[in-house]
Amino acid sequence: MKQVMLEKPVKRGYKIWARSDASSGYLYQFEVYTGEKDDGAILEELGYRVITNITNDLHPTSPLLVLFDKVFTSVLLVETLFSKTYTPLVPSELVKNSFHNKKK
Repeated sequence: MKQVMLEKPVKRGYKIWARSDASSGYLYQFEVYTGEKDDGAILEELGYRVITNITNDLHPTSPLLVLFDKVFTSVLLVETLFSKTYTPLVPSELVKNSFHNKKK
């Protein structure tokens, strides 16, 4: 079940996707990553699939803030979260780098 991550300092380990409360740290849901699914999905869709699965059972009565790393970021994901009245928040360095790369 351990994942082999050749580009990381620690080569073997576990990947766990988690949804928790930012203020209390309470863990609501988690999923152990066991590798690629056999459904033919490409790696770029991994972030979209993880975030939508983890937020799928949320039914907020007010707007909800969803924080995630640059690994998960895609235009489709941001559009999907906005359509569900979630507010996606990505690291600012990602936004800066994306903007500067488009200007060149």
